[in-house]
Amino acid sequence: MSSADWMPRNLNDRVELFFPVETEEHIARIKDILQLYLEDNVGAHMMQSNGNYRRVVAGKGKEISSQSILYEQAKLAAAENMEKIPMEQRLRPAPRQEDEE
Repeated sequence: MSSADWMPRNLNDRVELFFPVETEEHIARIKDILQLYLEDNVGAHMMQSNGNYRRVVAGKGKEISSQSILYEQAKLAAAENMEKIPMEQRLRPAPRQEDEE
């Protein structure tokens, strides 16, 4: 997985990262996110054949905002993870890197 912008200036003059996605769980999550972006009819724009962008109109179906949905999913996941961490551990400062060595 990486940026889709594999232009020489990005590969030669910048740090461009790419990495494998190996687990079925991660592959499925990425596919779900991409599908959500394709269904977005609130904030999405589609590039036309002439290179111009046209805003996607919601039509008669349910309005789908990928950004709002992903934001709510992230908030829920963070809240669930915080419940698993004891309060005293949440309040403790993170160790400094030199402390871990």
